Amino acid sequence: MAVLAISGTAQAATLKITPSETDELLRAAVAANNPSALKLPGFEFEPPYQLPDKYYPRFHIYEAIWDPPAGSVNIGFYALDPLTLDVWNGVICEEIKSPKLASIQRRIRAQIGLSNAEYKRLRVTGPECQ
Repeated sequence: MAVLAISGTAQAATLKITPSETDELLRAAVAANNPSALKLPGFEFEPPYQLPDKYYPRFHIYEAIWDPPAGSVNIGFYALDPLTLDVWNGVICEEIKSPKLASIQRRIRAQIGLSNAEYKRLRVTGPECQ
Protein backbone atom coordinates (compact mmCIF):
# COMPACT_ATOMS: atom_id res chain seq x y z
CA MET A 1 0.00 0.00 0.00
CA ALA A 2 1.34 3.41 -0.93
CA VAL A 3 0.98 5.86 1.92
CA LEU A 4 1.53 9.52 1.14
CA ALA A 5 1.54 12.34 3.62
CA ILE A 6 0.39 15.73 2.41
CA SER A 7 -0.04 18.89 4.39
CA GLY A 8 -2.70 21.42 3.65
CA THR A 9 -3.01 24.92 5.00
CA ALA A 10 -5.79 23.88 7.34
CA GLN A 11 -4.80 20.32 8.20
CA ALA A 12 -2.56 17.40 7.39
CA ALA A 13 -4.08 14.41 5.62
CA THR A 14 -2.82 10.96 4.81
CA LEU A 15 -3.80 9.44 1.50
CA LYS A 16 -3.81 5.65 1.23
CA ILE A 17 -3.96 4.10 -2.20
CA THR A 18 -3.97 0.33 -2.34
CA PRO A 19 -2.35 -1.69 -5.13
CA SER A 20 -5.81 -2.83 -6.28
CA GLU A 21 -7.01 0.80 -6.49
CA THR A 22 -3.87 1.69 -8.46
CA ASP A 23 -4.58 -1.19 -10.84
CA GLU A 24 -8.22 -0.14 -11.19
CA LEU A 25 -7.22 3.45 -12.07
CA LEU A 26 -4.61 2.33 -14.59
CA ARG A 27 -6.93 -0.20 -16.27
CA ALA A 28 -9.60 2.48 -16.65
CA ALA A 29 -6.98 4.75 -18.24
CA VAL A 30 -5.96 2.06 -20.73
CA ALA A 31 -9.62 1.34 -21.49
CA ALA A 32 -10.17 5.03 -22.30
CA ASN A 33 -7.73 4.91 -25.22
CA ASN A 34 -7.22 1.25 -26.11
CA PRO A 35 -9.89 -1.03 -24.58
CA SER A 36 -8.84 -4.07 -26.60
CA ALA A 37 -5.39 -3.95 -24.95
CA LEU A 38 -6.91 -5.17 -21.69
CA LYS A 39 -7.81 -8.47 -23.41
CA LEU A 40 -4.31 -9.19 -24.70
CA PRO A 41 -2.63 -12.33 -23.29
CA GLY A 42 -0.51 -11.59 -20.26
CA PHE A 43 -1.66 -7.96 -19.98
CA GLU A 44 -0.20 -6.31 -16.88
CA PHE A 45 1.52 -3.22 -15.54
CA GLU A 46 5.20 -3.14 -14.74
CA PRO A 47 5.49 -1.34 -11.43
CA PRO A 48 7.52 1.83 -11.13
CA TYR A 49 11.20 1.00 -11.20
CA GLN A 50 11.91 3.43 -8.42
CA LEU A 51 9.78 5.62 -6.24
CA PRO A 52 9.97 8.50 -6.56
CA ASP A 53 10.69 8.55 -10.27
CA LYS A 54 14.17 9.90 -10.96
CA TYR A 55 12.96 12.49 -13.47
CA TYR A 56 9.40 13.08 -12.28
CA PRO A 57 9.34 12.52 -8.50
CA ARG A 58 5.70 13.52 -8.19
CA PHE A 59 4.47 10.67 -10.41
CA HIS A 60 4.46 6.90 -10.39
CA ILE A 61 5.19 5.79 -13.96
CA TYR A 62 3.86 2.39 -15.06
CA GLU A 63 4.46 0.51 -18.30
CA ALA A 64 1.52 -1.46 -19.70
CA ILE A 65 2.80 -4.67 -21.30
CA TRP A 66 1.55 -7.96 -22.67
CA ASP A 67 3.02 -11.33 -23.59
CA PRO A 68 2.93 -11.58 -27.41
CA PRO A 69 4.22 -14.58 -29.35
CA ALA A 70 6.49 -12.15 -31.24
CA GLY A 71 6.92 -8.39 -31.48
CA SER A 72 6.74 -5.52 -29.05
CA VAL A 73 5.40 -6.08 -25.56
CA ASN A 74 4.89 -2.36 -24.81
CA ILE A 75 1.37 -0.98 -24.88
CA GLY A 76 2.16 2.39 -23.33
CA PHE A 77 3.35 4.33 -20.31
CA TYR A 78 0.99 5.79 -17.73
CA ALA A 79 1.83 8.39 -15.08
CA LEU A 80 -0.27 8.23 -11.94
CA ASP A 81 -0.28 11.18 -9.58
CA PRO A 82 -0.79 9.45 -6.22
CA LEU A 83 -1.88 12.70 -4.54
CA THR A 84 -4.72 13.57 -6.93
CA LEU A 85 -5.28 10.20 -8.68
CA ASP A 86 -4.98 11.92 -12.06
CA VAL A 87 -3.58 9.67 -14.80
CA TRP A 88 -1.47 11.07 -17.62
CA ASN A 89 0.00 9.64 -20.78
CA GLY A 90 3.59 8.91 -19.82
CA VAL A 91 4.99 9.91 -23.21
CA ILE A 92 3.12 13.07 -24.22
CA CYS A 93 1.38 15.87 -22.34
CA GLU A 94 -2.12 14.40 -22.28
CA GLU A 95 -4.32 13.74 -19.27
CA ILE A 96 -6.35 10.58 -19.68
CA LYS A 97 -10.02 11.10 -19.05
CA SER A 98 -13.13 8.99 -19.39
CA PRO A 99 -16.44 8.71 -17.55
CA LYS A 100 -15.38 5.38 -16.01
CA LEU A 101 -12.00 6.73 -14.84
CA ALA A 102 -13.66 9.86 -13.43
CA SER A 103 -16.11 7.69 -11.48
CA ILE A 104 -13.29 5.61 -9.97
CA GLN A 105 -11.31 8.75 -9.11
CA ARG A 106 -14.33 10.32 -7.37
CA ARG A 107 -14.98 7.14 -5.36
CA ILE A 108 -11.38 6.73 -4.20
CA ARG A 109 -10.97 10.45 -3.48
CA ALA A 110 -14.08 10.27 -1.28
CA GLN A 111 -12.74 7.17 0.51
CA ILE A 112 -9.41 8.82 1.28
CA GLY A 113 -11.00 12.14 2.23
CA LEU A 114 -9.60 14.25 -0.58
CA SER A 115 -11.91 17.26 -0.87
CA ASN A 116 -12.46 19.16 -4.12
CA ALA A 117 -10.65 22.16 -2.65
CA GLU A 118 -7.63 20.06 -1.63
CA TYR A 119 -7.65 18.33 -5.04
CA LYS A 120 -7.53 21.70 -6.81
CA ARG A 121 -4.69 22.84 -4.56
CA LEU A 122 -2.65 19.68 -5.22
CA ARG A 123 -3.35 19.35 -8.96
CA VAL A 124 -0.38 19.73 -11.32
CA THR A 125 0.16 19.09 -15.01
CA GLY A 126 1.55 15.75 -16.19
CA PRO A 127 5.21 14.82 -16.31
CA GLU A 128 5.65 15.40 -20.03
CA CYS A 129 4.07 18.87 -19.76
CA GLN A 130 6.92 20.34 -17.76
